[in-house]
Amino acid sequence: MNSFVGILVALLVVETYCDQVFWETKGDIYESLQAVPPLEETRQKMMKYLLDRRHNSRGKRFSPYYDIVFVLDSSNSFSWAEFNLSVTIAKGLVKRFEPDTLFAAVTFGANASVSFNFQPPKSTIELLSRKVEHQGGNKSILHALKTTQNKLLLNLDSGIRVGSKKRVLLVTNGVDTGHLQSLIWIATRIKVLGPAVFLVAIGHRLPNIKELVVIPSSTNSHFYRVSNVREFKQLVDGIPEHIVYQDYFDD
Repeated sequence: MNSFVGILVALLVVETYCDQVFWETKGDIYESLQAVPPLEETRQKMMKYLLDRRHNSRGKRFSPYYDIVFVLDSSNSFSWAEFNLSVTIAKGLVKRFEPDTLFAAVTFGANASVSFNFQPPKSTIELLSRKVEHQGGNKSILHALKTTQNKLLLNLDSGIRVGSKKRVLLVTNGVDTGHLQSLIWIATRIKVLGPAVFLVAIGHRLPNIKELVVIPSSTNSHFYRVSNVREFKQLVDGIPEHIVYQDYFDD
């Protein structure tokens, strides 16, 4: 009992110290996360951590096969054209992953829905064209993450594979306010399940960045900033396609 109490006290002391350090520096931290790094810097980070690629390689991954969930913001904060461009970017990302990767997609406005369950690359390209639609309305990232967890990650009927490395890629330009504790809870639950959570935050400045940064697995390796959707496309276009996909898809 005494040893348990000692451990508990130690944890409380560490937590209190960490909180003090965080609150003393949080303004600077949030401001630094507002900055949009040079495109090449973000590209190299995405290649290394999202794609598990070496510099400018066309494959040579470090890890086993992946199951990827695209979570795409289709609220009225994105125009129809911007949303369609984000779908085009998702198609481009498919060609940057290994050919044994499976992909699923969730779109969200005020509500969220699974656009399609886990599919191989060629089917994913086709389904992104046919099944993913702009919803409009307000946004609910909270609902999107709950849908991702319950209908894809925890649902074996979704086609998710036992033993795969799982990743969630959320693309948005802001967050619905007033749900910070719930966002922390659901994002933590997903990460505890095993998937790494990546976030592409689009916009010159993000008014609710302190709520966005609780979502990704880290702000160093899993949080990517771009100024607009066109810049996001430039980023992905600059990553070499996997060598298997050369001449594989019809443009």
